[in-house]
Amino acid sequence: PFESARYHIWKTFQTMMIDPFQVIKDMNLDKTKGKKEGTRYWKLKSKKYYFYLSIVIIYSLIIYFISLVGLVSIISDFRKKILPKNLFLIYMLFILIIAYFLLVSGWMGNPRYFTPCMPFLLFFTSRGIEKFFK
Repeated sequence: PFESARYHIWKTFQTMMIDPFQVIKDMNLDKTKGKKEGTRYWKLKSKKYYFYLSIVIIYSLIIYFISLVGLVSIISDFRKKILPKNLFLIYMLFILIIAYFLLVSGWMGNPRYFTPCMPFLLFFTSRGIEKFFK
């Protein structure tokens, strides 16, 4: 059970990566075995792979930090009685939907399975952006 949980958590973190280069990588990858090896970006010593990976990690961390600020803002507004209870419940439903998709498809490790969660994450991100500008 410990090894399974560790694998599931690791793959869930891979799924949660927001990859702005997903289409570029899918279109430019050589998925055949007969072609030369130099065209594959995922080779361990490829500089392109580490460059894209670092951008994806930084981009994801920025988005999730802004979303976390938005979530904290929502919770603090609810505690201060600024945010109505029904709107707060809708935000909590969004968190449950995101958690559901991560539990069901997180173990696959592919960011495209996190795509249905993006509209719900956008509500928290927009709230965080609003907090930064205030």
